[in-house]
Amino acid sequence: MSATTTPTTQVARKPHSCSICGTTIHVDSVYERWRYFGDGASVVKVHPDCWAFFRDHDITEWDDDTFGEHLTGWLSASDAQEALNGCSDPDLREVWQRALEGAP
Repeated sequence: MSATTTPTTQVARKPHSCSICGTTIHVDSVYERWRYFGDGASVVKVHPDCWAFFRDHDITEWDDDTFGEHLTGWLSASDAQEALNGCSDPDLREVWQRALEGAP
């Protein structure tokens, strides 16, 4: 059985790694944060763009190490383009661009 706390919006006081895409959440950037209790306890920190996209597409699980592979071949070109168009973070745009290039 697993459980999570309610996501809260935070402002980064130090760099963090996004739990979805793996790129940096920069100091003074807004991010979403919650705790996950499953096999153990962990803190999830994600870019608002990543989290919004995953929520909008009902994606509830991902593997941090294979995020790009997960999107490539699974994500449609129009969905990847939608995510890319709505993203202002240069590092994150690179992730979405790779997903777009591999989209069916």
